[in-house]
Amino acid sequence: MLGASAEVPGSVAAAWAVAEAHVPDAEQFRRLREAVPPGLHRTGQSVGEGGPAGGIDGEGGPLEGPGMEPWAVQFLQEDLAAFRKQLPAYPEGGYAGRGVVLTGGGVKHFGGAVVVFATLRKQGCTLPGELWVTAAERRDMPAAVVEALEAQLGAAVRVLPASGKGELGGYAAKTGALMLSSFQEVLFLDSDNVPVTDACALFETGEYKATGALLWPDFWPASPAPELRTITGVAELLNSTHETGQMVFDKQRAWRPLMVAAYFNILGPGLYYKLFTDEVGEGDKETFPHAFLVEGLPEYTVPHPVTSAGAYHVVDGERRHTGYAMLQRSPDGEALFLHQNHFKTTFFNLRDAPREEGRPGKLSPYMEGDDFDGAAGYDVELLIWTVLRAVRCDPGVVLEVLQLRDLVLPNKWCWLWKFYMVGWASRDSLVCPLQP
Repeated sequence: MLGASAEVPGSVAAAWAVAEAHVPDAEQFRRLREAVPPGLHRTGQSVGEGGPAGGIDGEGGPLEGPGMEPWAVQFLQEDLAAFRKQLPAYPEGGYAGRGVVLTGGGVKHFGGAVVVFATLRKQGCTLPGELWVTAAERRDMPAAVVEALEAQLGAAVRVLPASGKGELGGYAAKTGALMLSSFQEVLFLDSDNVPVTDACALFETGEYKATGALLWPDFWPASPAPELRTITGVAELLNSTHETGQMVFDKQRAWRPLMVAAYFNILGPGLYYKLFTDEVGEGDKETFPHAFLVEGLPEYTVPHPVTSAGAYHVVDGERRHTGYAMLQRSPDGEALFLHQNHFKTTFFNLRDAPREEGRPGKLSPYMEGDDFDGAAGYDVELLIWTVLRAVRCDPGVVLEVLQLRDLVLPNKWCWLWKFYMVGWASRDSLVCPLQP
């Protein structure tokens, strides 16, 4: 089932196979997805009246619409119950120690992984790391980047397995990296999420020690489908959404919820992802908190709301704010993560200089108390620019990316990714052409 490149213990591979065995055949999966109507009714709504994130029950009312077909609800209810009965025990000896795990390689993301691990090392975190990528992404990674990650930054590059069900890609790659990584205790980060203070200190917080699971909020109220109560057997539904660009888990204590989350993700595209939330933030992010509800185990969601960081632009004489990153905090309220969710900074969309006349800074605090540069002790945007410029100027990276260019282009993302920020396109043509 697992490729040799995954190098995971047999007990871990066997547990993963239990979740994978519940992927229905292609025809049944298609029928299940078609049983979820586009306008599925919701317990709340994440757009509309009720503030910037919209209304929830009692503030904007539920979103009325058709329900999921009853046969599909029954199928999922029975299959989830069967999976939970088959769920193997925590694989003793399958994991060890603490570490940092990322997903995302390929041309779009490998520079971000270098930034994340370089930032962690700058802050004094010495925990080992693993970057998990698909086989296709691994082929696109320049040797110089792999060397920097493994030899200089202490982060092994590992390949997600392929099987009869296909390669682990998309959101499912996240849960695959979590469960197949070698560590018992994991700090998971997206490759576009920059720690601004010592993120590895999260393992020593009282909140983590009490629960073995730290999660963070998203901007939006929750909007799950009511059918989840029937499918999961849990009357409680979440009243807020979560953001999975950063998560901390002790796999031993959170084993059953993490396996249930893996199940939700493997069946996620077009199915569970649509049941957990509407199109605003559709994806893996609600699979983890719902899994803890299903298993009746505690997790700690940081109580400090996510805020936006970005730049002020003057448009038609009016000063407007554009958000480029989500600022998340530690349990004690200190600025901790800048998750670049809009116009992501890459090694191939940098402007020629970190500060240019007439261009506002890209990452600036927007809300009072959001001084993340002060918390870090340095200019975070400048550090990101400097690390990515080093990636861009490495001769080995340039040579290998030029060889990849014909495979990368044409594509549907280059026209957007060439922009450093709104109104400021990069003149770099290493990956993306100058014109869309």
